[in-house]
Amino acid sequence: MNQKNVIKNPMLMTKIYSVLLLLVLLIPWQVKAQGSAVQGVVISSEDLLPIPGATVLEKGTTNGTSTDLDGKFVLQNVSPQSTLIFSYVGMKSQEILLTSGQNNVKVTLDLDISLLNEVVVIGYGTVKKKDVTGAVSIVDSKTISKLNPVKIEQALQGTITGVNVTEQSGAPGAGLDIRIRGISTNGDASPVAIIDGYQGDLNTLNPNDIETITVLKDAQAAIYGTVGANGIILITTKTGKRNTPTTVKFNSTSGLQQTTRKLPVLNATEYAVLLNESYASAGKPLPFPDVSGLGKGTNWQDQLFTTQPIFDNNVSISGGSAKMTYSISASDLRQKGIIGGDKAAFERSTARISMGADFTNWLKFNSSITYTHIDRTSFNDFGLGSVLFNAVNMPSTVPVYNPDGSYFIAPANVGIEIINPLQQIANTFNSYYFNKLNGNLGLEAKFANHFTATARIGFNSTFDHGKSFTKVVDYGESKVFNVPRSSVYQSRNNYNDYTFDAFVNYDNNFNETHHVTGTLGT
Repeated sequence: MNQKNVIKNPMLMTKIYSVLLLLVLLIPWQVKAQGSAVQGVVISSEDLLPIPGATVLEKGTTNGTSTDLDGKFVLQNVSPQSTLIFSYVGMKSQEILLTSGQNNVKVTLDLDISLLNEVVVIGYGTVKKKDVTGAVSIVDSKTISKLNPVKIEQALQGTITGVNVTEQSGAPGAGLDIRIRGISTNGDASPVAIIDGYQGDLNTLNPNDIETITVLKDAQAAIYGTVGANGIILITTKTGKRNTPTTVKFNSTSGLQQTTRKLPVLNATEYAVLLNESYASAGKPLPFPDVSGLGKGTNWQDQLFTTQPIFDNNVSISGGSAKMTYSISASDLRQKGIIGGDKAAFERSTARISMGADFTNWLKFNSSITYTHIDRTSFNDFGLGSVLFNAVNMPSTVPVYNPDGSYFIAPANVGIEIINPLQQIANTFNSYYFNKLNGNLGLEAKFANHFTATARIGFNSTFDHGKSFTKVVDYGESKVFNVPRSSVYQSRNNYNDYTFDAFVNYDNNFNETHHVTGTLGT
């Protein structure tokens, strides 16, 4: 009966055969997709010891693993005749092509000499990266370029462990506090900045002129004596490269700035209802008998915060021959505050030139000169009586301006220390400009095999001028910030200082197993 039914349904049999054939064809493909396991060990060519934590990756896939404490690994689901990539920090990566049926490999990784031979700037000299044993951290020019900071201190935020950078204010050009290993117990906790060998100020530098930033901590900073108690920040600026044709670079960056967050506050209706409840509970007449027409009122933060531009232009010319290098650069930065606009602006212009020359095979000359000009305007933006303090304490039930266009006077009942923040900005006139010329000149001489003598002089000439004008202004009845009489305050300062360093470095290898270095100087 069944045979008769099968014969009478040829289409059904055809479908069954097709499904079975498809399943049979899929079986070998499924086996291939699963692949096989490959195991092995990764060792170092330097000492033939296993490398724990080395990465093993099947090329072109996300299939990977890492070696255990014994340098061993097992990688599952590896396709036949695929390529495995072995890598580890400080060593050269290696690719292994698996032969048919190969499931066991032994890989030897070589040291990446190019990384270990990178030169690191330390106190009064340089060493190879592999020879550094103390607490030294480095930020290079590539990292600085990616971060694109307005001030060089910002390049240290989140890039170096043990270094804490905090802004004194959100205003353009405001200072930054740097702390290495916490705070000091006996005074200033700021680290000292050494720029190309002389003590300088980080805020005068154009970040695009920086080649490396090296932070010395603990014992590594001890060579500077008590000056290095809070750490040392070594700045190496860019120079021309030998045997390089003249290269001209120009980059321009522009953007818009705005606040990322505003504090949630009550609108006019919500504020009036809450105040009415407070007065009612005290048995006093309601200050707002009818709240229906108040609406949202004035959002003082919206009135203060604006979108403002920032522009940064940089140009550089560099190059060198077999015995001479040169680098010339200039920059112009302009930034307006998101509160106050031109009343909280920052402008910085810099010009820099560096040159190096080999007088003989044993005598070298190098120089670096930088000019910095800073213009800044500011207002009180922190604490009691600041613009932001007034913005969050002014009630939303009052307007910014009177019908005639004059500023609305803050009511007496909100507090004698609270005033109209926009009126405060309009009546603030603080300006500051700063000119600085600094640099160094140095000679380096090699003598008597393994000895190098260095002598350099650094100079710094600074002139700054600050001006604050306060005009007669009435902020409201009994307000503590009322100005009954106008005044002008001006300050002018001129600083000149010089530094001189002379020291001798000794560097020698004995029998290719012992490396001795020493420094003596003043």
